[in-house]
Amino acid sequence: MALFGEWKPYGGVDPQELNSLANKLLVASVVLLVLPLLASVSRAATTGWVPIYTYHVIAYLLVLLAAIFRQRLDGRLKVLIIIVGCFLVVASGHYSYGLYKGGAYFLPISLILIVFFFGPAQMVALFAVTAIGYSFVASQFLNGNLQADLTLAEVNFEARYWLSTGFSLVAFFTISGLIMFGYRKLLAEKVRLVSAQRDEIERLTKYCSVTGAATLFTATEKLDMLLAEAKEEHSQGALLLVVIENLAKVNNEQGYDVGEMALRQTGERLRSLMRPDDFLARVGGTRFLMILPRVKNDNRAEFMAEQIRTNMKTPVRSSQKTFEIQCSIGIAHYPVEELDAKQLILLVNEAALAARRDGVEIFQLL
Repeated sequence: MALFGEWKPYGGVDPQELNSLANKLLVASVVLLVLPLLASVSRAATTGWVPIYTYHVIAYLLVLLAAIFRQRLDGRLKVLIIIVGCFLVVASGHYSYGLYKGGAYFLPISLILIVFFFGPAQMVALFAVTAIGYSFVASQFLNGNLQADLTLAEVNFEARYWLSTGFSLVAFFTISGLIMFGYRKLLAEKVRLVSAQRDEIERLTKYCSVTGAATLFTATEKLDMLLAEAKEEHSQGALLLVVIENLAKVNNEQGYDVGEMALRQTGERLRSLMRPDDFLARVGGTRFLMILPRVKNDNRAEFMAEQIRTNMKTPVRSSQKTFEIQCSIGIAHYPVEELDAKQLILLVNEAALAARRDGVEIFQLL
């Protein structure tokens, strides 16, 4: 609502979630405010229509109407009505009885609601209204213009006034508890969602959503680690870059769904040929990087490339027609002096480009 400005709840909680909390507070407030109202009505025969009775009626009716029509009201408007209702209970008690007021606990309820549902500007406004009202009532009592019809003895030695104060305490804890635990629950759910989103972002950073293979980021980290091991163990490894050459044609002729199926098929077929310690990543739109650690001789990489070439010739069946996955394969070995993981990946990419340029399916850098 324009009346309250832009909605900026604390903790990033969605307005719909806070609206649910506002509904619970309304129902609780209806129950809590009816008791001071009934207490005021019970004293009407002896006190007449004093402000504490009149304002309790107004406060209760406001909250009751808001509770009845809560589905049609903005969440903050509902909370504002509760604040006004609680504030009227406090104000009427001060005006009628001065310092002998059992409803004093309703004022911190208003403050808590302001803090959780609004902001600093509204809190300052509530303080200003309270300060002005308090100053006026205090001056009237000090000047003798207002007098409480209670004495300290009556307040201390009559059970009903202790009950009034006790009920205000119950109201304070009930509303405060609903707000604190309700907001805590909302924030806990928000933390859960943020954590889930963070995990999903991390997963997408490390793994391809289409094929399930690792990403270039993860492959670079893995290759850096394998390079360090190879140098320490004086062992050798191999890189194979498999490039699908006809994916654009498949996408154009049969659609992107079939193209994604071709990517998934490629990933699955490459995994089926790998040893447990081999590593697969999708490092570009049509590029798959296979890392073979601890290769004893050059024949291991070449043999793997031949297996891949043969495996890819198995037709892929789509709803429209069958087709082969055509690919070029570049091979490079590591470690290479002074080359890091990123440079090695560029090197094997050059091998795959050479295979395409020379019209061969496999090109191995010696």
